[in-house]
Amino acid sequence: MGLLLFVCLSVIAIVCYGVVRLNNAQTQLEKRHWADHSFNQLQTVANMTSEEMGNQIRRTGFFASSSLLSNYLNYPNETNQERLQANWEYYTEQLASMQGLAFYDLNGNLELSTTNDFMPQKLEAKVINDSALLANQTFYTSEMQLHPIDGKDTPLFYLVNLMETTPGMDRGYFVHYISAEQVLGTAAPYLAQNNRPIVVLDEYGGLFYQRGSSAGLALPYNLGDQITEVAPELWQQMQGQAFGRIAGEEATYVYIKASLAGGIETNRHDYYLISYIRNDQIQAALTRHHNVVIGIGVILGLLAIALVITIFTLHNETATRKYSHKLAKRLFSVGSPILIVSKSQRVLYANDGARHLFGEQTRLEDSSLKSLLGFDEAQAQKLLKFDQQHNIGITMGQRQLSVNVECLAHRRMEDSSIELFILGLTDLSQVAQLERNNKRLHAQLDSAQMNLLVTPDGKIENANPAYESFLADYHLELPGNNLKTLLEQQQANFWQRLTNHCHSHKNFSARIQLSNEHNQSAALEVSAKGQWSKSDQLRYISVQMTVVANSIEPLPVNQLNDSQAALERQLERLSDEDSAGIQLMLFDVAPKTSTFENGEDELIQYLTQQIELDFPNTWQRWHWRPGQLMVLVPKGEAQEIYYRVRKVHLALSSLDSEHRISTAITGNPHLADADGLYRQLNIALRRAKQMSGMKICIAFSKQSAAV
Repeated sequence: MGLLLFVCLSVIAIVCYGVVRLNNAQTQLEKRHWADHSFNQLQTVANMTSEEMGNQIRRTGFFASSSLLSNYLNYPNETNQERLQANWEYYTEQLASMQGLAFYDLNGNLELSTTNDFMPQKLEAKVINDSALLANQTFYTSEMQLHPIDGKDTPLFYLVNLMETTPGMDRGYFVHYISAEQVLGTAAPYLAQNNRPIVVLDEYGGLFYQRGSSAGLALPYNLGDQITEVAPELWQQMQGQAFGRIAGEEATYVYIKASLAGGIETNRHDYYLISYIRNDQIQAALTRHHNVVIGIGVILGLLAIALVITIFTLHNETATRKYSHKLAKRLFSVGSPILIVSKSQRVLYANDGARHLFGEQTRLEDSSLKSLLGFDEAQAQKLLKFDQQHNIGITMGQRQLSVNVECLAHRRMEDSSIELFILGLTDLSQVAQLERNNKRLHAQLDSAQMNLLVTPDGKIENANPAYESFLADYHLELPGNNLKTLLEQQQANFWQRLTNHCHSHKNFSARIQLSNEHNQSAALEVSAKGQWSKSDQLRYISVQMTVVANSIEPLPVNQLNDSQAALERQLERLSDEDSAGIQLMLFDVAPKTSTFENGEDELIQYLTQQIELDFPNTWQRWHWRPGQLMVLVPKGEAQEIYYRVRKVHLALSSLDSEHRISTAITGNPHLADADGLYRQLNIALRRAKQMSGMKICIAFSKQSAAV
């Protein structure tokens, strides 16, 4: 009973400790969640403030470049001054953020302003000495300053722009005084919607904006108060950091450091956005959760105590059966064949692997080990040795088995002794078959053809010896063991074409010209097929490569004549009605230069094939000059065909990086002879090649003359 009481008290202590830890963890989790959300909201406020600063800069530039100010500077008479001041005062009254406008001469003396309440008669020397202001499109941003306006301290800053009446002739400084509260107030609706308190400090720790009451916290309360006086420790942690979370005694604070800038100032001033949540607010929000956790803890504690009492009640039941059942459950998940055998050579348990080995029809439990393995008494006794683990090989029919024997349990209970053995069976015949298959696979891959297994980014996972011989024979180096690098060195965009086919579940086959620094030249036939994972992701690419003799077949001399004859025969078969509706297209995919570089012929052939695949079989096709394809459409409108050709250009844009594809379209009921149509196609093709971007030109429509 003493042990039972100790265990019950321990359970109660563990449950209480767990409840406390869980409540503390939930509190910390709630703080982290609040902090993450607050960081996002503070960043949004900073972005909105930066956008508003951009608006203020544009507004400053607008007023600085206004015609009224320019007229006053060029003709400083009383009329121009009255018009300018009236304009300034109107906008100062209408725009809440605009607190005043002023103009200072090049020496910094005040010439003209909307009010003299807070504007100095002399501009600060650091503004006049700022060399960056010499650029016409730059602005100087001042530090934050408090000025009494209408009996209330108002944080202000000003923007300065150097004035030029004529290019290269400076006339003075235009100054725009701005309310910091109004700039930050642009985010007020967003803060009100999210019920978020906020405190804004300048780069020296002075308070110049707040929303919500920070009374009782380690933060400045009145405008102009310094955080260095109220909470120096908090300020010390914030300095030098772009953002952070600080846990205080009364509240948790998060802050970010932002820049009061719009993008083209000569100098920038940082400020800090701070938000906070009081600790008692978090505790109040989690009160219900804490009560639920405590209730669950009490229930779990009672259940745990009941479980302990139940376990002690059942402690004296038979240990052997319980042990064997637990052991059997552990072994049922093992894939290899396993038997549990008693000292009397009886099989107690067998897993699914053993049933598969001996056959599903064979009853294994409670069967004799001698009958299963075909042993005599002496062999069975030798097999089940208690003193050591050992491994023996046996023959069972046509199978060679390896049997690993290990003593699993040896217990003496009252007058009897319990000895259990675990037998792990390995079918050596299957192992030998796997080895033979592996040797056959290696023999199959050891051929003159290069076989590689690569990842979609070109990394070689496996390659046969023929590939290594190929690299050595052609003196090729492969940085990073990457096939993509090798093929892209020979022909640009080749790997992209290969992977595009594999991603589309298509087999790829192409030929590229191969050359190296030793002037060795040959053609390389490349074929590839994608290997997919169960989740339908392209996992590997199986690549076969063969080196063949370099044979770029020249274009037959009579090919153009044959093509023209085929076109003439096709036109002769058409009736007058059909010939009036024909349309001809001439595609030119040849390179910009007359000489073909390595791999150009393969790219031309590939582009031509892709163009042919995009048209119906009823459209007649002829290969014209090198790199040209002629297509005849029996019936169709030129504009309709134009949009069809445009789709073809868009589909091949990823492969046509040089914009080499040019297309001419023509059709004329009064000019339905081969020579006439071909002349018009040549005119349209020349115009298409002179275009930029998508090169398509319509020479004739059915009702009009040449374009």
